[in-house]
Amino acid sequence: MDGKADYSTTLMTYHSFVSSSTWFHNDEWIDFDMWGSYHAEVNNKKAYQQVTADWNLPDPKPTINGEPCYEAAGINYAIDDNGYFTSTDVRMAAYWSVFSGAAGFTYGAQPIWQFNDDTRRKLSSKTLTNWKEALDLPGAFQVGLLKKLMESVSLNEMAPDQSLIVDGQGDCGSYSCAIRGKSHAFVYIPTGNKTTIRLGKIAGKVVVASWFDPRNGNKTKISEFENSGEKSFEVPGMSKELSWLRSGRGCDWVLVLESVQ
Repeated sequence: MDGKADYSTTLMTYHSFVSSSTWFHNDEWIDFDMWGSYHAEVNNKKAYQQVTADWNLPDPKPTINGEPCYEAAGINYAIDDNGYFTSTDVRMAAYWSVFSGAAGFTYGAQPIWQFNDDTRRKLSSKTLTNWKEALDLPGAFQVGLLKKLMESVSLNEMAPDQSLIVDGQGDCGSYSCAIRGKSHAFVYIPTGNKTTIRLGKIAGKVVVASWFDPRNGNKTKISEFENSGEKSFEVPGMSKELSWLRSGRGCDWVLVLESVQ
């Protein structure tokens, strides 16, 4: 490099463990910040805490969780000792990040990043499948459902707003988070917490509430009601056969609120 190159039209960031905003927040060359919640543990609060910190900076840039937990990767890099990250872990990291204000989220799968198959040396002690089969891991499909959900509304209007949640926000693995625009609000409830919502935060005299299933993308209407006061919601059962199963890891749902009139 001769120091004369013009990178003004080149989209640039910096991949790091903590957010690139730590060093480069005021630099002109960087267009968006990047960081990762990484692979050390389940229920990694960094997936929402780092986004919130970047969102609250003066003159914030878009920020992306560029390396979250990878599906089928060993927890703290050790499948034999700790087990592995599942699609539940992927969903939690993704919804925590996006609903806390992240501009994006990178999906990863352990067999794919190392292109593991019978002809290549494994780069870790154990893998669950080869890279071609890993293309169909459930988390790969489910992060696409999050993208479709976000693209169903005006993204430029959406901003995190935890004041929507009056009660039941929880902490760590049970942490619920909310994002809203002018006429829509989404609340991610990761472990089935009974959640009380403050109404009147979106436009309209009447709102319709629905449950969005982050596992398959199905949307089920709950009811319509006046857009004022507070209202509590309890998540549905996981299925007709498992109607009793409403709490715990994997029982995550998205509460959708939409203006009617």
